[in-house]
Formats: sequence, C-alpha cells, structure tokens
Amino acid sequence: MHYNKPSRITFANLCYLQLVVADGCGPALLQWQKLPKMKIKEQNLITQADLDLSADLVKLFEPMFDLTPEVSKDDQPVIGDVILWIDSLQGHFDRILGVD
Repeated sequence: MHYNKPSRITFANLCYLQLVVADGCGPALLQWQKLPKMKIKEQNLITQADLDLSADLVKLFEPMFDLTPEVSKDDQPVIGDVILWIDSLQGHFDRILGVD
C-alpha cells in the first residue's frame, strides 16, 4: 500500500492504518488464531464478521486520512478552511453511507 504520510498523525489516522494492516492480514489472522498453541478462547476469536466490519471502518476512516494533510499544516487553519473541510468530509460520509 502506498500513501502520503500526513504531516500529523491523528487518532483517526492511527486507527485507519491499523485497520488497513488488519484488513490485509485477515485471512491469515483467521488461521493463526486457531493454532492449538495460541489457546485463544472461542468467544475471543476473530470472525469474518469482524473482518467485514474492519473493512467498512477502513472505508469510513480513509477520507479523514486523505484530508488530514489539508488541515494539518504548520500554521493553524482559518475557520473557513475548517468549514470547507467539514463539508468535504460530510460529502465523503454521505457517499460511503449511500445518503442522497
């Protein structure tokens, strides 16, 4: 995966990067956790539903990751920039969620 590292790492960006890694390793995680030496209780096992949720969260966090460099500059953004960023982010969420 290639991406432009944002100038500041936010909590959302950190979650996004961790989810991308988990998403890419999903099938291996499903197999690894079932190894007898892991001794993971059944109620703690990762399921395909968990991996599906992770993939959905990647789609949700991706716009924030992509927009971080636009608002995380050395100087503080002016309020107009923040409003435009929020409008852009809302548009991404509406598109992801299928809102017209």
